[in-house]
Order: sequence, then C-alpha cells, then structure tokens
Amino acid sequence: SSISAQGSVSTTNTALDFGALTLAGDTSISGSGITFSSTVSGDHLLTLTGGTSTITFAGAVGTLSGLRVNSAGQIDFDSTLSADDQGIDIDAGIVNFDNTVTSTNGGALTVTNSGQLSIAAAADMSLDGLFNQDGSGAVSLFGDITTSADNIDFASAVTLGGAVALSSGAGTGTITFGNTLNGSHNLTLTAGSGNIDFDGIVGTTPLGALDIVSATNVTADAGVTAQSILQQSGAGLTTFTGAVNTNGASGIDLNGSAFTLANTLTTTNGGSIAITNSGQLNTQNN
Repeated sequence: SSISAQGSVSTTNTALDFGALTLAGDTSISGSGITFSSTVSGDHLLTLTGGTSTITFAGAVGTLSGLRVNSAGQIDFDSTLSADDQGIDIDAGIVNFDNTVTSTNGGALTVTNSGQLSIAAAADMSLDGLFNQDGSGAVSLFGDITTSADNIDFASAVTLGGAVALSSGAGTGTITFGNTLNGSHNLTLTAGSGNIDFDGIVGTTPLGALDIVSATNVTADAGVTAQSILQQSGAGLTTFTGAVNTNGASGIDLNGSAFTLANTLTTTNGGSIAITNSGQLNTQNN
C-alpha cells in the first residue's frame, strides 16, 4: 500500500516504517529509527530528524524538491536518490550512498558527516550544483562525481577505493582536497577553467595514475606520490610545494603554462620526467 504525506510526523522513542510514500506537500518526519521500505516520491521538501538512530531508504527516492537530514547516527541510501533545486543536505554520523545520486536546477549536495562517508562504485553522482563534504569524518570514495561547473570539495581525509573520476565540467568549478588523499587507484580530475587544490599529503599510500585533464591553477601544498602523474593542460600556474615521486614506467609528464617546482621530482622503475611549459618554469631543489 502507499501513503500520502504532508505536514509533520513525530514520535518519541518509537521507530517509524513507511511503505511507498508520496509527498503531497513539504513534510517533516522525526523519530527514533526511520525506515522507508519502498519508494519515496513527490516534488516537495522532505526533512528528517533521527537523532542518533538509523535512517534507511531501501527504495528509490525522488525526484524530490529537496532532502534535509537534520540528524541521524547513520543514514543508508540503498537505491537511487534524486532531488531538484532545494538539493540534498545531510548532517549525520555514518553516511552510505550505494546507488546513483542526481540533482537538477542547481541542487547542491552537502554532507556533514561525523562518521565515515562511503560513496560506492555504483553511487556515481551527477549534480547540477556543488558537492561539499564538510564533516570531520573520513571519506571512502569509489564512485565518480560530476557537477555542472560547480565546486567539488572534501574537507576530510579521502581514501580511494577504486578508480575515480571527478569533474566540474568546462566551467569554473574548483576541486579541493582539504586533507590527505590516499589509495592505490587511478584518479582523473577535470576542472575546466576552475582550479585544483591539494591541501594535504597526497599518496602516503601511493595513488595509481594521477591524471589532471584540465585546470587553470593546480596547487599541491605537500608531497605527492603516485604510480604516474600526468597533467594534460593547465592555463595558469601549477605549484608543487612538496616532493613529487612516481614509481611507474610512465613517470611524470606535465603540460601547461607556468610551473613552480619547489622541491624534488623523483621517478623510479624507468619513469621519465617531461615538462612542456608555454610560460615560466621555476625550479628549486631539482
């Protein structure tokens, strides 16, 4: 059976389990354990408050106008998730995305996770707004993220669980890793006319092939270690402040405008170093 909801549903110390749910208007639900065992639909805003309990979406969600999660100890998205212009805003402990996530009409996705955020390989994200992970919990990243010229930001440590592609398209969206980045898998970054920022150490566990397809400025504030590093283009300044190391046969291949290399570049296992610059090349300690 299906349920049509509008307004508020609230319980104390009682779990809620919904079948197929259609939003007839903006709806707020709070309880100690909230389960949606079937689909959730309706072009309205759904707001959930779960406290320290678990919220589970077993079926497809959307397209909603937006989803707000004020609190949850854990939230699981087992199927697809789609939201419109009001986007997706999640404040929870553990957050698990196991299937695709889509937003339209500028809808942003913000995750404030105090526990681990897991984005599965099947959970590729196609967003018409920004992606912002601003919690203190770590990130396990298997799936790809694509935005429409909007920023992709990770505040916490990121570990790659598989080959990952992040793209902010051809526009000005910036890709930022605000903490460490690890995982022995390939990473492809496309920032168009935006920037790419690595604020922490990259590759304490060496990455696979790091491929920078496009960016204006690329900035690495600490060391970078990978099997290989390829920068296909760069319209502005690329700065490597820390040591750069590769351990694969493809070595280091940098192509772009201006480069500042403030530390050593080291390749092993037959890898070469090639730098093609149309602007100034500034090297130190090399």
